[in-house]
Amino acid sequence: MKQFSRKIVFVALLGFGAIGLALFFNSYTKDFFQKNSAILTSLHTLQTYETLLDYEVLESSFFLYKNLDSFMQTQKDIEKQLQFLKNIYFRKHHPKIFHIVLQYQNSIEKKIGYIYEFASFNSLIKNSTIYLATLLTQIYDYPTLPKEYKKLVIDTISSIFLAKNSFDKDYLQDILANYKQLSAYQFTNKKIEQFHNILIANLKIFTESFPYYTEYLHKILHSPSKKILKKAIASFIASTDHEIARLNIIYFLLIGLYIFSLGLIVYLMYVIDKENRILKKLKKQLEIQAISDPLTGLFNRKAFEQHAEFIHKPFFALVNIQNFKQYNDFYGTKMGDYILQETAHYLRSIVDTRLHPAFYRIGGDDFGILIEERTPIDAEAFGKYIYDAFVKKKFVYKNIELSITVNIGLTRQRPLLETADMALKTVRNIITRHYMLYKENFGFFEKIEQNIQKSIILQKALQEHNIVPFFQPIIDNTTGKIVKYEALARLKRDGLYESIFSYLPIAKEMKRYEDISKAVIEQSFAKAKKCKKSISVNISMSDVENNTTLHFFGELFERYHDILPLITFEILESEALQDYEAIKNFISIVKAKGCSIAIDDFGSGYSNFIHILKLDIDFIKIDGSLIKDIHKDKTAQIIVKSIIDIAKEAGIVTIAEFVHSKEVYKKVQELGIDYSQGFYLAKPQPTF
Repeated sequence: MKQFSRKIVFVALLGFGAIGLALFFNSYTKDFFQKNSAILTSLHTLQTYETLLDYEVLESSFFLYKNLDSFMQTQKDIEKQLQFLKNIYFRKHHPKIFHIVLQYQNSIEKKIGYIYEFASFNSLIKNSTIYLATLLTQIYDYPTLPKEYKKLVIDTISSIFLAKNSFDKDYLQDILANYKQLSAYQFTNKKIEQFHNILIANLKIFTESFPYYTEYLHKILHSPSKKILKKAIASFIASTDHEIARLNIIYFLLIGLYIFSLGLIVYLMYVIDKENRILKKLKKQLEIQAISDPLTGLFNRKAFEQHAEFIHKPFFALVNIQNFKQYNDFYGTKMGDYILQETAHYLRSIVDTRLHPAFYRIGGDDFGILIEERTPIDAEAFGKYIYDAFVKKKFVYKNIELSITVNIGLTRQRPLLETADMALKTVRNIITRHYMLYKENFGFFEKIEQNIQKSIILQKALQEHNIVPFFQPIIDNTTGKIVKYEALARLKRDGLYESIFSYLPIAKEMKRYEDISKAVIEQSFAKAKKCKKSISVNISMSDVENNTTLHFFGELFERYHDILPLITFEILESEALQDYEAIKNFISIVKAKGCSIAIDDFGSGYSNFIHILKLDIDFIKIDGSLIKDIHKDKTAQIIVKSIIDIAKEAGIVTIAEFVHSKEVYKKVQELGIDYSQGFYLAKPQPTF
């Protein structure tokens, strides 16, 4: 009986062993099919997204008013799928195919790079073709034009549209031949001459840009990435088919292995033990991930909050990257991620390890350094050390040299994050400071008090006529001589002068912005009359639309009628384009008085070439964002060269802003910009 019982137990064990093994096998195969199905789906999704990428590029090329906004989302979708495919399972079970996917990633990144290059030339081509289409509709407004000239223009523009829509460079030879013939024409009529010059300028842009346009388009559409991805899919399907066949064999073997259930039980126990070890390891990894930032590897905000509770005597530094959004928007999220990763790495390398610091990515572009202050720390020296270290450091991303500046809020007061943030916000409002230790007087009411104080200072300055202009020279790039000065507002207080910039928000709230403009402009007119110097004054769209300000201009024109040819009005481009008719009327009035007109910050906005050149302007001040890195930014050089070519054809003088170094000044001269302005050449001064 006892032996029978043992047999029953043995058989029961065998049965349970078989069932257990079958359940395990079922779970394994289910997991196998789920993971491999997800991988295959992801590979096919990549195919779809890449096809969509080509479609978006072609769509942007075919349709004049279609941009590449949706391309950014498709790029993110591709990156998301590639990130998914880098999972441990895929890497471990399909290493050869995983290597092919890495090849695909390199190829698609090159393709995306080509798309960014293509977008720049596509924008130039679109601007030119839109404007050429407009010129084509205007050609019959000039009945005196020779018939052969009109025919040549129509043939040329038609060939341009055929070339653009067919991507066929064979048309370019005919276009170049026609361009050469058209360039030989000369006209005495000013309107026809202007029409002809603008036509030639746009033809030049098209002929210079089209080869690059077709070259990048060919690279995009014939990228090897699709073939690599197709190879990956085929290899993956073959691999999984082989695995499925192996699983089928195992399934049938399980039936015959029933009598070996006891051995399988031992095996199952081994598997369970192995899985337990994996789960413990996974649990530890998840615990680490829960308090870590996946991008930088630093502790996250949750970890900071946990650690801060146990710090007895805390010293905390909140480090913020200045203008991080500009890097992200201008160069893309990959550069943004690179900057965040390098900043995290650099912070860890420069802080003395003897302080036992803990590093955190608090969120976005904010980093934290938490220290148990066992020995006193000089907060000012600590902040200065970190700031200076970043000033000296040069980061390089894909041959682009980056200088990263940081602001630092320091605190010993709890709650640490809130008080450090108050210090950081205070630093941002002080141009000359980049680090500051939190003090009790950084609160909300103190900020209100500061605003009240600024209001009093501004009110007093206006009453006592202490809003004055400083004058920054504008230099002729050929002769090196000063040709004129730009008037910039300064506030005089306690015998010292400071920029009006920090007071402008208060001035707008107090409705005194108009008074500041009037004070600076009137004093500039008086200076021009006294010194007989050419002066530029800044006005905004609100000045153009304000009847009171226009009446003020009328009075100035009466009082200073003899020096009006010395005055140039600089109009901010992005504001001026909001009301085209208003700015056009204003320009016609001041030009009739003998003044000159400049468009400031030129180079931002889609319709610059179309609208700005229709205005009767004398100067274009090229936006500082295009000039500041022009000595090393190839795309900026192409755009600026196009602006210069059109400006010269239209008889408009070009001025480079933000010339802050010798290298920038040299490149500006090489490109043929007429005038320059910037701290490298001269700083604003109260006198000439």
